[in-house]
Amino acid sequence: MGRRTIVGALVAAALLVAGCEVPPPEGGYPLRYRDMTFSVQETPDQVYGEADGQRLQLDVYAPAGDRAAKRPVMLWMHGGGFKFGSRKDGMMVELARRFARRGYVAVSISYRLLAAEACGGEASVTSCTPAVMAAADDERMAIRWLKANAATLRIDPNRIAIGGASAGAVASILAGATPDGPQTQVRGVYSISGALPFNGVFDPGDPPMFFWHGTEDTVVPYKWAYDNVSWLVQHGFIAGLRDVRGAGHVPSAYLDDMDEQARNFVYRVTAAWGADQATG
Repeated sequence: MGRRTIVGALVAAALLVAGCEVPPPEGGYPLRYRDMTFSVQETPDQVYGEADGQRLQLDVYAPAGDRAAKRPVMLWMHGGGFKFGSRKDGMMVELARRFARRGYVAVSISYRLLAAEACGGEASVTSCTPAVMAAADDERMAIRWLKANAATLRIDPNRIAIGGASAGAVASILAGATPDGPQTQVRGVYSISGALPFNGVFDPGDPPMFFWHGTEDTVVPYKWAYDNVSWLVQHGFIAGLRDVRGAGHVPSAYLDDMDEQARNFVYRVTAAWGADQATG
């Protein structure tokens, strides 16, 4: 399919297909939420909940010296096949820091890693389902914690986006599509090399979703992402797929492109263009 761009606000009506890209926000420099003008203040090791006797923690990355009162949030979730990894994952930390430098409050979360072996491909779908469900539950718990602590964190509880890479992206798609009430609803989901092997979890009212996926990915097959987005678009959802030709699973060489598309997508779904535009 030909390359498409999003015209106007994603939250209004845009429907996206394979090969799309989200254009950058327009406006002079410096534009909050687009341009990296802040330094970063880090608050690590915040306990957001407990499950199976395990304390679950997240790290907060905020724009240092920022005076804005109700900032949007980007929550990042690491990969590792639901068996490995942590919130200290280098890619998630880098993406969180970049978002904080733009004026967001970003968090990177750890979650329960319950898979007996690292998950990947068709063969592991059934055996890995409990680990995937637990990870999505933990992400919802983190969303509830963010909303409950909105005043302290100086965030807008109604402008939270979530996403991640690989397993973290899979869990984010599931969590975004299956909230357990208003306290776990989010404004958008950004998936890096993540997808679901089925479409039955999606329901009317689900948030916009954008998939960044390599066409040669065999860990989370590209076909899953294509099928997810095709189904969503055909059923009137706001969804898009940036299919990166020849790329494999979470290719670090494409970090800048992953970040750019995340920046542009999250800017739109959190309605960032209309709030807290001052840079200081």
